[in-house]
Amino acid sequence: MKHILIPLLLFFISNNLFAQTVTVKGSISYHSENTPDALIILKSNQDTTKLISNRQGEFYGTIHYQDNDTLQITAYKEGYSSISRKYTSPEEFIDKEIALEFAEQIYVLPEVNISGNKNIIQKANKIIYKISSKEFLRHTATDTALKRIPQLSVSSSGIKLNNTREVLIFIDDMEASFEDLRHIDIDDVEKVEVISNPSSFYGSEFAGGIIKIIKKERNENFLKGDIELAQGIRLKKRYILPTLSYKNKYLQFSAFYYYTTNNQNSVLKDKKQYADQTMQQQTLEDHINGWQEFLSANLKLYLGEKTWFIAKIGNSRYKFHTNAVSYMEQNQDSLPYKKTEKVNNMNISGLLHFSLNSNKDLIWKGSYLSYKTGDSNSYANGNMVTSKINEYSTEMTYTYNNINWLQGTANASIAYKYIYRNFEYGGFKPQQSIHSLYASLDYSINDFSAYISLPFESTYNKNPETSQHYNNFLPTISVLYKLKSHQTLSAEYSKRIIRPGSEYLNDTPITINPLYIKKGNPDLLPQILQSIRLNYNKEIGKEYTFFANAEYQNYKNCISETMARENESTIYTYNNLGKRRIAGTNIGGSLNFFNGLHINTNLGYRYNQLSTKDNQAIVQENSGSSFNCSLNASSLIKKKVQVSLDLTYISHIYSLTTTLRNNPIMSIGIETNLLKDKLTLSLNYSDMFSLNATSKSSINTRDYSQYSVSTNRMTNLTFTLIFRFGRTFRTDIHENGINNHDLLLKR
Repeated sequence: MKHILIPLLLFFISNNLFAQTVTVKGSISYHSENTPDALIILKSNQDTTKLISNRQGEFYGTIHYQDNDTLQITAYKEGYSSISRKYTSPEEFIDKEIALEFAEQIYVLPEVNISGNKNIIQKANKIIYKISSKEFLRHTATDTALKRIPQLSVSSSGIKLNNTREVLIFIDDMEASFEDLRHIDIDDVEKVEVISNPSSFYGSEFAGGIIKIIKKERNENFLKGDIELAQGIRLKKRYILPTLSYKNKYLQFSAFYYYTTNNQNSVLKDKKQYADQTMQQQTLEDHINGWQEFLSANLKLYLGEKTWFIAKIGNSRYKFHTNAVSYMEQNQDSLPYKKTEKVNNMNISGLLHFSLNSNKDLIWKGSYLSYKTGDSNSYANGNMVTSKINEYSTEMTYTYNNINWLQGTANASIAYKYIYRNFEYGGFKPQQSIHSLYASLDYSINDFSAYISLPFESTYNKNPETSQHYNNFLPTISVLYKLKSHQTLSAEYSKRIIRPGSEYLNDTPITINPLYIKKGNPDLLPQILQSIRLNYNKEIGKEYTFFANAEYQNYKNCISETMARENESTIYTYNNLGKRRIAGTNIGGSLNFFNGLHINTNLGYRYNQLSTKDNQAIVQENSGSSFNCSLNASSLIKKKVQVSLDLTYISHIYSLTTTLRNNPIMSIGIETNLLKDKLTLSLNYSDMFSLNATSKSSINTRDYSQYSVSTNRMTNLTFTLIFRFGRTFRTDIHENGINNHDLLLKR
């Protein structure tokens, strides 16, 4: 081992012996006005450093530099001509404030590729992407642009990180939905931040990634909007979607609303066999009639040069009425019944941001969440079984950025958060209070950066019969090292606590069909998840980005669905498993070809292992491998027609009670603008060739076996027309059409 380490050490020392680390600081402006969020690139013969200016236009960073080197500083910002300066002597910039000023503001932006390395900034806790709207058809929605970002897969059901991890979306620091994201014009986006290992500050019960959209600050005033008409050919889906946005020097307001029908026909064929050789066969035919609606409204008030307030309200609802027929294969009897399912999800939130000075901020957030579900089935008794949760939260954060510390740069923050929840189900009304204290530090020096977050949470549970108190320490740690030739290595560790929701705790039986009854478990314990990830990234020129990563997850008290037999029915409930472990790897990349063709792909493998110590459970363990992939190929043809092909595939999804086998989902979309971009026409073919119409699930153990086939053809051809009006037509509100992405799939 030492024969390998010694040459490597000597190489590292010889390469850095004569190099020194120098500090470069300055500011960027345009006509004496500060220019925030400008991309600053420092380049010497030894090193390259990327920076982003703060709200006061200031930048600060370090770089390797040797005598007789040349230092070049280049500033970029969309809407401005780039500026570059070259220094041949260290006396020209060391211990001096460098003042850069954009000489010209332009409105026809230069062509910039999203995969070009000058548009990607990597730190230990996030990757920042500067996106140019010139790569896309005008008025392209932001969700379409995100399809080009490495490691992200965007489909009709939302966004995944590395095909498997869920993401939370934040728009200007406010949590948002996928629907909100699809209503933002890419021309209004300043940058996108992808956080693969977020602090539990974003939610200690969330184990996925974060996508932060930072919008551009517009100086213009406007009143504008659009009207969207959509018609689905096969499924006969249609709607009218109005949007409106308004801005003056005091406030900015935007809102949209849509309502759509959702009618489906599904068939489920199910076969079960128990240890006593009892066999059950059932065919279910569901004829579903339903509707869905979504409302979103945002208000931003400019209270001063350093202070602003944002308020947001969002409400999503759906309701499905199902006329079902169950055929019992044993006696060929048919049993008609009706069932209803409904959900109402409302969120009201606010944010007050106050800048104390150029690098210190005080931020307050507050929110109210109301989530209600209801299920009824005429086969049981027709009564509606409801679950409710009301959540109130408030938090205060203090940030201190651009701190000169130990020859590097640090950003620090401290925060306090309080959450109160009250549940209601089956006459039971438990309460929960969570106090959280956070401290985090982001530090960069030369080619090394690190991020550490140290949250402490104290949880109090109370109900009429008992009370519970427990504490958790939930650290998040990320480190990154920049290798030569635009390569990086990083490692991540996180610990999370995942508490069960009200539908998991409600032990009132819900009859799904005559042989399937579901109920919760009020004795569930929270899950503890620990994750470790290793990541490698490489940028090859301006055209290609490659990544590879490996991950291991270990769940304690993992919550999973389990089965127990009761009379002629199978009772599905939830229990804390003995263990759940997941190990996997992903590789992929983003590549620009000739004629504007862009391909973004992601390939992955995961091994899942689940088991329980519950002797009453019919299934004791389940394990296996799964493969996943995503592909987006898109091109802007002659700057007039945008074409996009999407493929997503996860071969198997494992739970304790079943293994679900899926088929690929393919979609293709074509879009163009007419009438000086006032009119957009698009055609989308979703679930091409009905590849995903059928899914299969199975489990086979010594005491139990089950095999199910579900069929639900959601393939559709949708035509969408969007007409824009107002003083300008770069609206903040935009929707891409039905495309089936707004339809909940029932199986």
